[in-house]
Parts: sequence; structure tokens; C-alpha cells
Amino acid sequence: MGQLNAEMMQLAVATKAVHIPCRGGSPLITAVLSNEVQFALDNLVIFLPHIQAGKLRALAVASPARLPQLPDVPTFAELGHAPLNHPSWTGIAAPANTSPAIVQALHEAIRAAATEPAMIDNLKNRGVIPPEEMAPAAFEKMMSERLAAYGEVVRRANIRPE
Repeated sequence: MGQLNAEMMQLAVATKAVHIPCRGGSPLITAVLSNEVQFALDNLVIFLPHIQAGKLRALAVASPARLPQLPDVPTFAELGHAPLNHPSWTGIAAPANTSPAIVQALHEAIRAAATEPAMIDNLKNRGVIPPEEMAPAAFEKMMSERLAAYGEVVRRANIRPE
């Protein structure tokens, strides 16, 4: 996702950077901290401790509003790039033929866990936006829209499997 978001940013601001693949968050942080790469786009969770320690500088966040953990860091929308203001998401998928009753039961159980005050506090402390209420059909629609947008980025940036 980091590569796709970086490509989307490059297309939006008409710049070009070379993609340096990393095998996960830890190698990415190491690459940024050692100046092996000059910038990275990824989940705030991996960057926040280093930003708070003054080792990294946050330039923008992709959230709908500024984050309480980084109140001085603008959103992409505030910087004039609203299309880049789409936070990452986590979802749960089931086989296509899963009954609607089971999908609804899973949704309700996950919502119950995700809205526990301790869970919300844990997420906020790590720089994660607490989950919003999204019915299974709305989540499927959002995923389809995001996949279409990323498909366009892949096409325009000429990204090929390696």
C-alpha cells in the first residue's frame, strides 16, 4: 500500500521518485532513519514513536482531520491534495458464499470488540483512527472504489509485478 500511496502522491504533485522496496515496516523505518530513502508513506503506527522522539519529521497525514498525536501536522487536504486524504483501513473478508446471517454476526462481534473503550484507547495511543461504523455492504463498496482508484494508479504509473 505504501508504494501505491506514494505513486498516487507523485501523480498528484507531478513529481517522480524511485520506489525502493522494503520487506515490511521495520526495514522501512531503518531505511528512512539511515537516509537510505528520503521519504516514506505508511501507517502512522510504525512512524509515530520516531516522530515523537524527534528522529523523523511528519510532513502530512492522510486522515480526514489532524491527529491529536500530531496536531501541528496538516492533512493532505489542507495542503491542497484532498484526493490523497484517504486513511488506511483494515477489514475482514469471508468466502463469497458466506451466508448473510454469518456475515452480520461477524460484523456485530467485531464491532463490539472494536468499540470497547480499552481498544479505542489503545488504537488512539498508537496513532490509529478508531474504526468507524461501516456495514458490510458499505465496506464492500468502499473496497471496490479503492481498488478501482489503485488500479488507475497502477496503470498510470506503469507498475509491474516483480
